[in-house]
Amino acid sequence: MNDGTAISTLLKALKRSMAAEYSRELSDKEFRGKSRIAQLGFWVGGNPPYGYRRLMLSANGTPRQLLERGEQKSLKTDRVVLVLGPVEEVECVRSIFSRALQGESLRSIACDLNRREITHFGRQWLHSAVYQILKNPIYAGSNVWNRTTTRMRTTRRSIPTQEWIAKSGAFQPIVDQEVCNRVQLLLRMRPLLSPDRVILTKVRRLLRAKGRLSEAILQSAPGLPSLSSIRRMFGSYRRLYQKVGYQLSPLQELTSDRLNNSIRLRSELIEIIRTIFPNNVAILRLPDRRRSVLLIDEQFIVSVLFCSPIRRRGKYFWLVEPNSAERSYITLLCPVKRSHERVLGYFVFPHLDGFRTHLMFRKDPFLSAAIRLNDLSEFYATVQKLWATNQTRPTGQPSASQR
Repeated sequence: MNDGTAISTLLKALKRSMAAEYSRELSDKEFRGKSRIAQLGFWVGGNPPYGYRRLMLSANGTPRQLLERGEQKSLKTDRVVLVLGPVEEVECVRSIFSRALQGESLRSIACDLNRREITHFGRQWLHSAVYQILKNPIYAGSNVWNRTTTRMRTTRRSIPTQEWIAKSGAFQPIVDQEVCNRVQLLLRMRPLLSPDRVILTKVRRLLRAKGRLSEAILQSAPGLPSLSSIRRMFGSYRRLYQKVGYQLSPLQELTSDRLNNSIRLRSELIEIIRTIFPNNVAILRLPDRRRSVLLIDEQFIVSVLFCSPIRRRGKYFWLVEPNSAERSYITLLCPVKRSHERVLGYFVFPHLDGFRTHLMFRKDPFLSAAIRLNDLSEFYATVQKLWATNQTRPTGQPSASQR
C-alpha cells in the first residue's frame, strides 16, 4: 500500500532493500554456477563465435544434437560444448590469423572478405569483428569466460586477465596456440588505430580525390579506421576537417552545430531529472547502446526521445522516430527548437509501440495519448502513475494510447 504515510514510506524502503539484497544474492549464485560449468570445459551460454557450432550433450556425455542460433538446451542436466562449424568458416578464421601475422591491417582484411562476398553471420565484415576474432583465445581451444561483465545492470566493463575463468583444451582448436599467442602479442604491440599523421595523410588524399569530405565518404574509404575511432582521436569531424584544410559548407556547419547542441541538451536534461529526484532516478545505459535511459526506483525504464524539426511542403513538423529497442518503454518526448538549443515541451507517453516515424505538428491528435508536463518537477509522479496503471491493467485491456 502506498498512501503517503510514514509507515508506508518505511515499508516501501524496506521492501526495496530486501529486493536489492535478493537480487545480489541471486546474482552471486548464478555467477558461481556458471564459473563451475566454464571450469569443467562446457559452453556457458550465448551464441557460438564465428567458425564454431554448439553441440548439446546429455548428462552422461552422449551427443544429442547441434543447436541452431537462438536455440537453447532442453534440460538443465544437459551440457553444451563447441565443435567446428562449416569448413568455409573455419578456413576463413585461419586466413584471418595468417594475414594478421603477415602485418595486414584489420580494415584491409575486412574489406577483402567483403569483396569476396564472405559474410559474418549474414552481415558484412567490420574491422571490429576481425579484431574480436583475433583477440579471442577460444580459437586455440581454450574455454574462457568472464572476460567482461554487466552485473547488476552496470555498464559493460572488461575484467582483468587474472580474473578470467579459463579451461585450456576444452574445444577443438582452429589455430595453434603458438599462432594465437603471436597474434595476441602483435595486437598488444601494434596500436589498432593508425597514428594521427598517417590518418591525416590518407584523409588529404581522399579530399583531393573526392573534392569534399563527409561522414559517408570517410566510412566507405578503405584504409581508414571507423568513424567512432576518428571521433575519439580528433574529438570531432570538424577538427579533423580543419587539420586537413577542408572548409565545411554553411549547411554542413549548421547540421554539425545542431547535432552538438542536441547531444548537449539531452545530457543536460537527463542530468536535471536525476538531480531533482536523486533517490528515485538513475541514469542507465542499455547493453551495447550509447543512448542513456532513466531507471526509476530500480523498477522500470523511461526512454528520452528528442524530436527535431524538419520542413515538409513549406511547413515545419517535428520528426518522432522512437528507437526500436525502446518503443515499449514509458517515453518522455521532447520537441526542440530549430537550433536545438531549447526544449519546447515535455510529453510523457505510456509507450510508442506501433510507431516507426511520425511527423508531429502543433496540436497534433497524436499528443492526446500523452500527459503534458508543465515542469520537470512533475516527471516522477507522472511516470509512477503511468507505470502503476500499466501494472494493474488486466491482460488484453488496451492502454489510453491504443484506444
